[in-house]
Amino acid sequence: MGRAVEVSQQEQWLVAQPSVGTPTRPRGALPARLPLIAAALLAPLLAWLAATVPVLAVGLVAGVAYAWLAFVSRTTALALLIAASLCEGVPAVNLAVKVGALVVTASWFVDLFAAGERERPRLLTTPTDYLMLAFLAWITLSLLWAVDVSAAAGDLWRWWSLALLFFICKDEVARRGAGTTLLAALYWGAVASVLIGALLPGIVPILDRGAFVEGRLRGGIGDPNFTAAFTLMGLALAGVLIARQRNPVLKLCYALGVPILAFGLVATQSRGGLIGAAVVAVVAFLVLKEQRARLLTVVALCLSVMALYLVSVPSGWERLTRTDDGGNGRSSLWTVAWRVAEDHPLLGVGLNNFPAVAADYTRAPGQLTFVNLIVDSPHFVHNTYLQVLAELGVVGFALFIAFVGSALLRLRRRLIAARAQRDRRAVADLSAVSIALVGLLATFTFVSGALDKRLWVLLALATVLPVSADDKVGERRD
Repeated sequence: MGRAVEVSQQEQWLVAQPSVGTPTRPRGALPARLPLIAAALLAPLLAWLAATVPVLAVGLVAGVAYAWLAFVSRTTALALLIAASLCEGVPAVNLAVKVGALVVTASWFVDLFAAGERERPRLLTTPTDYLMLAFLAWITLSLLWAVDVSAAAGDLWRWWSLALLFFICKDEVARRGAGTTLLAALYWGAVASVLIGALLPGIVPILDRGAFVEGRLRGGIGDPNFTAAFTLMGLALAGVLIARQRNPVLKLCYALGVPILAFGLVATQSRGGLIGAAVVAVVAFLVLKEQRARLLTVVALCLSVMALYLVSVPSGWERLTRTDDGGNGRSSLWTVAWRVAEDHPLLGVGLNNFPAVAADYTRAPGQLTFVNLIVDSPHFVHNTYLQVLAELGVVGFALFIAFVGSALLRLRRRLIAARAQRDRRAVADLSAVSIALVGLLATFTFVSGALDKRLWVLLALATVLPVSADDKVGERRD
């Protein structure tokens, strides 16, 4: 079988942890009862709200129930949170996601500090973890030279909250084998986003301007370009999730999500989404060596759905084949971002400061269209990598690329190890994450998505998904 794979003590400890579905703590433990105690204390308030403001009463009951779930089975609570985050364009869902994130984080910290020394997980186990912290440290330091310190400080908490999400996801996968559950959450969240945007605009208002903008599907996330990225992510995950299902009804449900996602992708009329789809198809063909016939079937189904849509909506084809800005000013934003990067090559202009300085760079020689998107209503760069370069300089850009690249490299090494061990389950999981992550990174060339929660969930899965229960890739090989 070849040279034995080295196993670290940390990974041996991870293998010995409980399986999926194991409660976060024993049901009789105090933390698991805290939400029930809170419910008892809130009973008078609930009764009053039920009589005066029933909607608030329902929301409070749902919040207490979710808090109980987070303490009893954090994997389930985290999966619901990730799925709901793909529909944040709905105001009520947006609020629920924010509250739910606080609850899950509180549950994780209680579990972390209540655990004994031997049970407590080590958070920093891979070079990817250290690179991520180095990148966040540089972001924090950028407040020292930011033009608009308040804008930078107002954005900083979002980055550190994503670091928490990264570690919570890693911990759930490592200790409870939650990888497949979180992948399913990403998939069904993407399907729900398309359905909400396409079928329920009259019942569930997405935004004040409706479910479509200029004929483009906004989706539950509220933005056509991000909806395209997430539907593509869902399509990348579809194959492995369908193959996993033994129940024919569940298998059919997962399969029905594929044409829904294909419709969502083309209905966004996102050129970046279609470029990302081409990248995903190529990567999938290279990675899924044993499943190429099935892959071609899925690609043919998706192309058929897209063709039917474009035949019925000719304006969609017209937009997808245009090579100019088409009204979004993306090329002008990229030009200005490059000027900013050239003027501040080493340090950048500071976190979240591109909108604050962009107007100063419109006077340089060269034609710019849609200057109003830069001066009157400042926009982000619409390119993740250019925005990082302009705001955080070469140092920040290098740290970001090293962080993402380290996760991809680790993912590749684990995939090679899984193939060598003929672990089909691990090969399927790691292949799906590889394809979804590459597709998301490709589409983020056309949107500013470094702060996207789904990206950080996939990066966490890339670093921790197991190869097998008996043989794992040693940390020192990374």
